[in-house]
Amino acid sequence: MIAVEFAKQVRRVRTWVVAAICIIIPFLVGLGFELGGNNNANGGNGLNFVTHQSGIVIGIFALSFSSVLLIPIVFAIFTGEPIASEARWGSLRYLLVRPVTRPRVLGSKLGVSIVLAVGTTVLIPITGTIVGIAFFGLHPVHTFVIGSGSSVVSGASVATLPIGSALGRLLLATAYTLFSMLSVVGVATLVGVATENALAAMSSGIGLYIVSAILDALPGLSRIHPLLPVHYLEAWTNLFVPGGSLEGMLHGVISAGIWGVVPLFLAFRIFQRKDILC
Repeated sequence: MIAVEFAKQVRRVRTWVVAAICIIIPFLVGLGFELGGNNNANGGNGLNFVTHQSGIVIGIFALSFSSVLLIPIVFAIFTGEPIASEARWGSLRYLLVRPVTRPRVLGSKLGVSIVLAVGTTVLIPITGTIVGIAFFGLHPVHTFVIGSGSSVVSGASVATLPIGSALGRLLLATAYTLFSMLSVVGVATLVGVATENALAAMSSGIGLYIVSAILDALPGLSRIHPLLPVHYLEAWTNLFVPGGSLEGMLHGVISAGIWGVVPLFLAFRIFQRKDILC
């Protein structure tokens, strides 16, 4: 069942279009830095590098720029559609006639969707790094070490991350970002199973991140910020700040786990008891 589902999803035009976008975006990021010249690489979100002149930096920025919206959209597209699309095509009822349990059907479709979502989004940092190496070469990453009350302009020292260390940190940052998408997976799957509407499922996953980002930006709601799925999304940037605290990443893993597991549990319960009419 998994092999059949995987082959069906891979053949879809949607899969290749999404993969192409995940390649084009980091290429444009690298091109933008190339055309922008060799200036101080202040990318925001806590990312401060002395120079663009390392291909690894482009991979880091590509991940940073994409994690806010593009990656959530990709996960919402892949995980919100499987059950809803089968219902829309009228094949879900016939699929369940087979001697296969409902949890296995949902689990197989969800597993394939997650694998494809991960496979396409991983192209972002990989392509960004390759494009960066083509433009700037493969060199150690020079990053600012900013003390309390200091700024990039004054009071900051410079630290060097060796190539192996920088690539390892980028790999860990990518894994953390993809795990953070568990909240999108859970909500999109739950809405897709409950409504059998692919558009509603995908919109719910994307909307979760948009609404959360808006609420997280409001200082007056600071008490609920730790409860939002996007609050710890950029905690991985401390990986590129020597001596930076990684406590935020731990909180982010816990938050993503809760936001993902609870909706998925409800989705499996609903699908197990749901009357399939088409």
